[in-house]
Amino acid sequence: MSSITRILLAAAAVVCLVEGAVARQGTAPSAQAQDPLQALRAKDTFNDADRGTLQKWLNDRFAVIQGDDHVAAGKTVQELAAANAGGSAFMRAFADACIQIVGKSYKNVEIIPATQLLTCLNLINDVEAYTVFIEALSDDRPPVRYTAAAGLRDLRAKLSVAGGKYVNEPLASLREAGLRETSKLTLRTIYTALNFRDLPNPPEIKANAEALLTLLSSRADQYTAGRVRAYGADQIGLRVAGTFSAADLTPEQRKQFIIIVGKMLRYTVRLYTTAAKTDDGVTLPPATPRQDTELLIREAERQLKVLLSPPAGKAPDITAWMQKVDQFRMKIEFNKWGELVKQAADFEIFQDGEASSQPSGGG
Repeated sequence: MSSITRILLAAAAVVCLVEGAVARQGTAPSAQAQDPLQALRAKDTFNDADRGTLQKWLNDRFAVIQGDDHVAAGKTVQELAAANAGGSAFMRAFADACIQIVGKSYKNVEIIPATQLLTCLNLINDVEAYTVFIEALSDDRPPVRYTAAAGLRDLRAKLSVAGGKYVNEPLASLREAGLRETSKLTLRTIYTALNFRDLPNPPEIKANAEALLTLLSSRADQYTAGRVRAYGADQIGLRVAGTFSAADLTPEQRKQFIIIVGKMLRYTVRLYTTAAKTDDGVTLPPATPRQDTELLIREAERQLKVLLSPPAGKAPDITAWMQKVDQFRMKIEFNKWGELVKQAADFEIFQDGEASSQPSGGG
């Protein structure tokens, strides 16, 4: 496991652990603890002195987060999240100050403090923080990009309510970030951040579908070229795209989705069926782990069953033969899907030398 992967997993753990700790302790500071901000919490308006008091309190705590004591920093992230409670004027001033501090600071500190700073904004969960998360999607450091994508993912409900630029700008930025992403964990998170469709009142459905399918189409071209970055993320992208109903997609978008799935399935089936067999399955190269390959084959086939609606009992079933590690029958089932894809989208996913869709002899 690379050092970047370890830091990415640590960043994901920080987000989960801090969110859990804040949820357990509630959002308001302990009544037993002396609260230096208590006098500000119920104010209807803030003057310069009030903002100065709040700024100093925040600066002291953000200094801890940017320091070398990561344990103290983690506790301070929890303290900041819990302190975000009070009247509307207080919470607006609190969020604005945090957004300003984090936006200026995260680029100039090491990876762990940078991710903790962005985690603070995630936990404050204020819609105006989206601009900082969008900017951080372009950071050179994968854990920072991951935390930014997680921030946008967790902010979707509020972005959806705000509408307009609060939806369209994140959609465009997530699409572009996904096009260049090289980290599997970060790309997975980008896909989930693009999933506005599963919200109770999803906004901009057409724009959401277009952004997601544009990203997936570019990803599918990598499979065709045989050079896939961030391998192991796209089953999440297919699953998110599968949340869009037939009414959400134009006929051309539906064809586009079928072709995307077909291209990814062609690559992964070829990879799997040409791999060396072992006692417990197949051996795949480290860059294309077996579990990720199997998950993508399963998800791609699941999506084709929905998109192409083959007759009951007659749907091709690559997954069943994959479970039996029968590579020849996997090719046969793949070519059955190839015939259906050709009929539905006028696109061929057959490969030279693939097995016929009809078994030969008694095999």
